[in-house]
Amino acid sequence: MRLKTEQTNMIFVTLLAAANHYLCTDMGFLKVSDFSGASEALEIPEGISLNLMELLKACEYPVAGTCGGMGICGSCHINVLKGQDQLPEMGDQESETLDTLPVISVSSRLACQIQVSPALDGLEIQIMEPA
Repeated sequence: MRLKTEQTNMIFVTLLAAANHYLCTDMGFLKVSDFSGASEALEIPEGISLNLMELLKACEYPVAGTCGGMGICGSCHINVLKGQDQLPEMGDQESETLDTLPVISVSSRLACQIQVSPALDGLEIQIMEPA
């Protein structure tokens, strides 16, 4: 079956538009360091409803997430190295849980309390060693 020139052009334009969308999609990245010091860029997926702890676990980072994201165990403790101002304000439960951990800093957060979104682009975090 031979396609008419008009059909061929339409298919070409559709494929070109799809390729352009794929190549020009502005995906964000965050930099993740584990407690051994190894670090890598992690792509921020779009259109998902996950918190940062769930994303880190899905990517096989050493995050326990024992409480399932309720912010009460502290096993997803991270240190924000860059981009603290990109994050939402810390809630009372998160603050109380962090206060129970043996080692915290002013840039400590719980990954389970941070929703994955394009706003995390450029964020740099370090996963803290379990207590």
